[in-house]
Amino acid sequence: MRRFVGDVGSALCLLSFCLTFTSPALAQLVDITQPGDRILASSTNSPPGEGVGNAIDNGFGKYLNFDGAGGSKPVGFTVWPRMGLSVVSGLTLTSANDAPERDPAFYKIEGSYDGSSFVPVSAGTVPLFTARYQKQTLLFNNELPYLAYRIWFTTPANPATANSIQISEVELLGVVSPLVALTRPGDPIAASSANSPGSEGVLNVIDGTQAKYLNFDKLNAGFTVTPSMGGSRVMGFILTSADDAPERDPASYLLEGSVDGVDFQGIAAGAVPAFPGRYTRAYVFFENQRACAAYRLTFPTVVNAAAANSMQVAEVELLGLPAELVADITQPGDPIVASSGNSPGSQGVLNAIDGTVAKYLNFDGAGGAKPVGCTVSPRAGLSLVTGVTVTSADDAPERDPASYVLEGSYDGKTFAFIASGGLGPFTGRLQRRTSLFNNWVPYLIYRLTFPAPATPSLANSIQVAEVEILGVISPMTDVTSPGDRILASSTNSPPSALVAGAIDDQASLYINRDKSNTGFTVYPSVGQTVVSGLTLTSGPHVSANDPASYRLEGTINGTDFVTISSGSIPAFPARSTKLYITFYNLHPFLGYHLIFPAVTDSFKATAMEIEEVEILGTMAGTAATLPPVLSISRAAGASSILISWPPGYAAYRLQTSTTLAADSWLDVAGVVSRDYLDPSPTGRRFYRMQHR
Repeated sequence: MRRFVGDVGSALCLLSFCLTFTSPALAQLVDITQPGDRILASSTNSPPGEGVGNAIDNGFGKYLNFDGAGGSKPVGFTVWPRMGLSVVSGLTLTSANDAPERDPAFYKIEGSYDGSSFVPVSAGTVPLFTARYQKQTLLFNNELPYLAYRIWFTTPANPATANSIQISEVELLGVVSPLVALTRPGDPIAASSANSPGSEGVLNVIDGTQAKYLNFDKLNAGFTVTPSMGGSRVMGFILTSADDAPERDPASYLLEGSVDGVDFQGIAAGAVPAFPGRYTRAYVFFENQRACAAYRLTFPTVVNAAAANSMQVAEVELLGLPAELVADITQPGDPIVASSGNSPGSQGVLNAIDGTVAKYLNFDGAGGAKPVGCTVSPRAGLSLVTGVTVTSADDAPERDPASYVLEGSYDGKTFAFIASGGLGPFTGRLQRRTSLFNNWVPYLIYRLTFPAPATPSLANSIQVAEVEILGVISPMTDVTSPGDRILASSTNSPPSALVAGAIDDQASLYINRDKSNTGFTVYPSVGQTVVSGLTLTSGPHVSANDPASYRLEGTINGTDFVTISSGSIPAFPARSTKLYITFYNLHPFLGYHLIFPAVTDSFKATAMEIEEVEILGTMAGTAATLPPVLSISRAAGASSILISWPPGYAAYRLQTSTTLAADSWLDVAGVVSRDYLDPSPTGRRFYRMQHR
């Protein structure tokens, strides 16, 4: 994480007056904790007045714990936010008033539903604090909600001299869980069997009451439901225990999803947390990126099979988000290339995506000697694929593919692994099998390979009737456009190759003779965006000038930047060619700082050179705005100063203070337009714009 200043944002200083603005909350993220939330320290080894309550009191008191002396024990606390189920994807830490050796150097966050069993959420290094009462912001990717959080600080900044670990304030940044109930009473539902009493059938499991679903099968009992809301991405469920007989409670689960209601693929499986009592809830959440139309939930075991005569549960709520169902992104006529030409004339690779029962057969697969497959470039463009379907051919089941491997590419030469899995056995001819998987990286080109036939000893080839690559058109687009506000890392560029050439949709260049740590900061005019990719187009000159690595940072306020992604840049295969770089990011920002730390060959390079940069992402919903930048002026010989700001900031108010203490800011009275005349300023005074 990079901060240009402490915790007060960008500063403009003139004479003894310092004008600042306060950073708003990062996008929609807010502090989900508040004074009065239930909080429990890791131990009571704290001095009077410096207990754990100070960690979330929004004040300047500190939480100090002597367990952290020399880094001998971790220090921290568990907090139960009153807002309920929440998704945390960041935190802020504010250093205490003294003794920087006691600052935390490493953090760990865990989540829980019962306050006893915790799972990791995030861990990492805390950047070095450079001042007292300095706030550091740390962001991480997390989509799973929790009810309680445990924060650990495992090491002080200087274990050799620290007699404790201390922190002034901790904020957990997140949102109220956006997950919604995917199911509702009346949704089509089918029990795993009809082995239930008349009044305790499967309809009770999604009826919004305490009536229970009981199944005498006991093991592997469950149900299939098709949410009437349509396509959805399930990410968890809540189980409510029944009224009696805890031995019948489900002890494990298997959740599967289907696009067509026929082929079901595993989504998640595991243990069901123990219910603390009757009519109490157990929470289960998991990562899932696949959209489905139907779900099958099975309970393989119960708490005490020897004592139980059945499985029972009062209620099940599937939680997730509405989502577009996947469809075949290929179509007849898409460019397609076979793994080899070893096919009969009428059974070539075009048959694989022609929408008919004609088959693609390749003799390379005889006996499993060589893999068989195809590479296809969907005309739909950049797509996000999370499944494949394979339809068996009309005869010879020994030739059916036994498994598949799917890879993605941007140039048709370099491929990255996406997924693999089994396909069989097919139980009939012209049977369609579906395989779903998690994938968040979009590609332009796909290579599908079948490593071996179903029965290598009998097969003289591998054959399929049809292949579908399931996905959605990627929602990512270039969030920048010519004319966006852009600032170069330096002015060391020739007049004909200024930084605007990096984002102009033309073949003009951005050249920076600094060579190392060159780049720019850009503020997309579309507003708040979530970025998860880049494209870079190489310049026309020598490859030595190409950037070899990158670092992308994001900002909400134009001052505090956090790292989104960094890494090496693959070698450009030719001049004026485009490379794609994708990464995982859930956080929205208003501005982006893209730096190229190194070029391909620093000895031969004369500069860093790039023809075009695209920052790929999506709009982030409710748009935020950068706080206004204040300017200050004083007429010659005058004692008064004029503070002004641009139009369009009615949502902000001017505040002043003689210190930078958080509780010392006061609204400036009498401000009716977009400027303020201070007639007789005295001493040191600060000004800022605060969102109302």
